[in-house]
Amino acid sequence: MSVWRELWGVHKVVAAKKCAFHRRHSHFLTSTDGTGERCVLPICAMPKQQHSPLFILSHMRSYSSVLSHVLGSHPQIDGYCETHLRYRFSFDLLRLKWRVRKLTGEPLRGRYVLDKILHNYPVSTAILENARTRAIILLRQPVDVVQSIVHMGRHLDTNDRNANVAIATAYYVERLSQLMRVAQVFGRRAAFVESETLVTRTEETLSFLQRFLALDSPLERRYRSFSKTGKPGYGDPSEMILSGELGSRTRERPTYSIPSQLIAQAVQAHSACLSACMLNCVPVSGPSERDEQQDPGLQLAM
Repeated sequence: MSVWRELWGVHKVVAAKKCAFHRRHSHFLTSTDGTGERCVLPICAMPKQQHSPLFILSHMRSYSSVLSHVLGSHPQIDGYCETHLRYRFSFDLLRLKWRVRKLTGEPLRGRYVLDKILHNYPVSTAILENARTRAIILLRQPVDVVQSIVHMGRHLDTNDRNANVAIATAYYVERLSQLMRVAQVFGRRAAFVESETLVTRTEETLSFLQRFLALDSPLERRYRSFSKTGKPGYGDPSEMILSGELGSRTRERPTYSIPSQLIAQAVQAHSACLSACMLNCVPVSGPSERDEQQDPGLQLAM
């Protein structure tokens, strides 16, 4: 019996030494769903430079692709498109860095690592509330969005769900409901931009974003093309994103009939989301009367 006690004592000493070693040489990332699971990563596996997450939070056809390209072309920002990651744990931020490196084919160089989120994917509260996390919330007028989603679903990236007016409207309403909640969590760590200002007041909006993100140099209208630029599933599938410059364009496209009750639902969702974003986030000034009178055919790569 004494032999077993002695062996058990040796085992506890060895285990304690191993735990001490891992505490010195590893980072612990704790899950945020209440399971208490932990992932242990050696320091050598951790990126040496800290890169703050920057999320473009919006909905489809919001000009988010061209904004992401403008941001991703800046030397202090890595990433330019949707990664489709689910952020259930803090560990997923490391997956974001690895995914962005794969999508750009370049090492991370900047202060921020970017992901564009257009769907109601899970994002843990710990990530949303992290003081280092930043967001830009982008919101476009409802009728333009539904028309553009349906057009994309029928002509650009054919998809039966997006081609359906009722489903496209339901997506918009549900997505804006989520954006409202996210705006309340982020507060002043999120910038709020109405999509139309990217087109009508480009320089002012880019200057605002430069100040918000504390970038050392201005954001430029011209942007790079990347390996997934224009590819379905990563952003705008139209040829307009290939122009390489943020600016207004006129484009003719079919007009689709939207029932009045669906328009009412979308308008109500837009109004509520707009109020929440203006109240909680840091907004660029709203569109002027001159901007609201612009040609409704004004379009841009999204």
